[in-house]
Amino acid sequence: MFCFGLLTKEIMIVFPLIIFFFDIMFRKDRLKNFYIFVRPFFGFVLIALAYLLLRQYLVGSITNVQLVRNVYSNFLTQLNVSIFYFKIFFLPIDLCIGRYFPMSRSFLEPRVIQSFLIFLAIFLFAGAAFKKNALFTFAIIWYFVNLIPKFIASLALVATEHHLYLPAIGIFIAIGIGIEKSIYFLQNKAKFLKLIAIAFFSILFIIMSVLTFRRLEVWQDEYNLWLNNIRYSPQAWGAYNNLGLVFLNEGKYEEALNSFNKALEGSKTVRSDPLLVDVYTNLGKLYLLKGDFNAAEAELKKVLEIDPSVAEVHNNLGLVYAQKGLRSQEIAEFKLAIALNPSLIEAYNNLAVSYWLEKKSNLAIETLEKAIEVNPDYPKSYLILAKIFEDLGNFQKVLELREKALSLSPSDANDYFNLGTLYGKMGDIKALDYFKKAIAIDPKFAAAHYNLAVTYANLKPPQMELAAKHARLALEYGYKVRPELLKELGIK
Repeated sequence: MFCFGLLTKEIMIVFPLIIFFFDIMFRKDRLKNFYIFVRPFFGFVLIALAYLLLRQYLVGSITNVQLVRNVYSNFLTQLNVSIFYFKIFFLPIDLCIGRYFPMSRSFLEPRVIQSFLIFLAIFLFAGAAFKKNALFTFAIIWYFVNLIPKFIASLALVATEHHLYLPAIGIFIAIGIGIEKSIYFLQNKAKFLKLIAIAFFSILFIIMSVLTFRRLEVWQDEYNLWLNNIRYSPQAWGAYNNLGLVFLNEGKYEEALNSFNKALEGSKTVRSDPLLVDVYTNLGKLYLLKGDFNAAEAELKKVLEIDPSVAEVHNNLGLVYAQKGLRSQEIAEFKLAIALNPSLIEAYNNLAVSYWLEKKSNLAIETLEKAIEVNPDYPKSYLILAKIFEDLGNFQKVLELREKALSLSPSDANDYFNLGTLYGKMGDIKALDYFKKAIAIDPKFAAAHYNLAVTYANLKPPQMELAAKHARLALEYGYKVRPELLKELGIK
């Protein structure tokens, strides 16, 4: 289970420490023999080391996050965060997905001193309770042990609510113990005390249910999610960047620009290079989509001044140079993007298109075959390769590639239509099936209705009634049907 946990979430690395405290507190017989006590931990340590080596081999580092604070500052800040989590556990209001949390840089800050004293009080209380209720002490240990990784790895987001999920089990255990003691205490007390307790928990249940449904409303879409984030944490500059991406994907360029500029202003204030990289990258995408290629190039080059190894930026720069007709620079950028990130499929596809436009079909095919080798489940690579083979006149290969693309993305009516058209040109009856599938996805697909009408009319024997039906539907949905076909079908 430790293996499965590690391969699911890094937090599992603290599990041996949990077992260590569990054994000390609840399996005291094992303490009599040191060898018996430590023997199981050799297995845990070996698995943990194997995991760390695997991470190093697969990811290139033990952790895939960029450390953004020094160890001392992060420790002090997480001291405050650990106490803050208690607050949002017991008072879950003003929640947000990407919270701004102030950094601490000195132990003498009032906030740090306050958090340290609360820490100390909790540990002293847990220690005092050990003899009477070891499970309560274990619950407190559970909470803090599961927060240890946050003290070690200085993540970009200092405090996020989901980091509380696993540690919160310790709080739930402690609350459960409190409820159990309260029930025992009230058993022989006045009846009205029991009624007060029932009323209290009923009200609490209702309040928590209402808060849960309100959070569901926030999570209904990305726009509401990031807008809520900004409302309750207006200094969370990353939320402005994410809201800008929502607007960008919806084609609302001016709103996206305003959000990115707000994120840019904030990220410069806090001097966050990772956020600056994201914002400049997104601004480059925005200007690229707007057709302002000089502005796009300027924003993307700002990213490279901070970090020249961002593959996506080189890919986007290649697209800018493609629009400017700078073919050699375009190809160089796509190649560099692939060198920096060999799994960036879009860069392979873009490089293949560049080679294709340069009449270098062999290089284009070779590049796309490499893309398919890297990611065999990406349909766009198959479709570009199919287009190249279509230009080369290899229709059998085109059919194979288009069918493969369809098997990976079976919901696109245009792909079914294109494949049906290709079968139609070859005089293959399979064309009917593909046109029907296109119409099943999009019943108002006028061109597919027209092609169905033509196919039915050309069958041997022809099926004129079905041809007329689809010709009328093509007309109804705005397709200009050839007059000769209408006359042949008896349609005025």
